[in-house]
Amino acid sequence: KAVYRKTFDLPPSRAEERGLRILLDLGEVRDLAVVRLNGRDLGTLWLAPWRLDVSDALKAGENTLEIEVSNVWNNRLAGDADLPAAKRRTFLLAPTVGKDAPLLPAGLLGPARLIFMKQALAAGN
Repeated sequence: KAVYRKTFDLPPSRAEERGLRILLDLGEVRDLAVVRLNGRDLGTLWLAPWRLDVSDALKAGENTLEIEVSNVWNNRLAGDADLPAAKRRTFLLAPTVGKDAPLLPAGLLGPARLIFMKQALAAGN
């Protein structure tokens, strides 16, 4: 697991804009992402598109985004296979990944961005 943390400001003019929906687009993730914004759990993303609506969790001013990413074991197993047995962190009865196994892309590959979308308002609103 890796936790990515970013603090950013949302201008009050954007936070108060009527009909505005804001999506968080993570770009590319390997392989699972748990998203929290301002301490609020917004859900788990496990396949593309790596995006979710963050409108209700955003606030004017400072916001803190946390993305906890978990990936498959391949890279850990390959790294451990190259270590002496006493220093390994994993154990398998039947080793399936050797020290020369290619490493797989892992983590938040991005690019992460906010997408601002204007919703059409119904007549009279």
